[in-house]
Amino acid sequence: MHALASELNPLLPHGVEVALLVVVAVLVILPLALWVLSLVDAAGRPSALWAATGQAKGMSIALMLVLGLIGVAFYWFVTRPRLVLAARGR
Repeated sequence: MHALASELNPLLPHGVEVALLVVVAVLVILPLALWVLSLVDAAGRPSALWAATGQAKGMSIALMLVLGLIGVAFYWFVTRPRLVLAARGR
């Protein structure tokens, strides 16, 4: 038996372990990365830009922290487009 086989869970076939890792990556790691990216994006935008759009920077960040992916979705589909348009001067 080779060394890697002894480290794998004997109750699960190797293919199932790989599939579980992919599922964990998709359901945990990617949303977490999107959440962190959204917080960094929101925090990095100038306060004057937020004021120009009538949005509250602190409230948007708090919503992302409290509501998780729901707050992130609201940021990406409602708040961020307004910030981008204001940054372009429209």
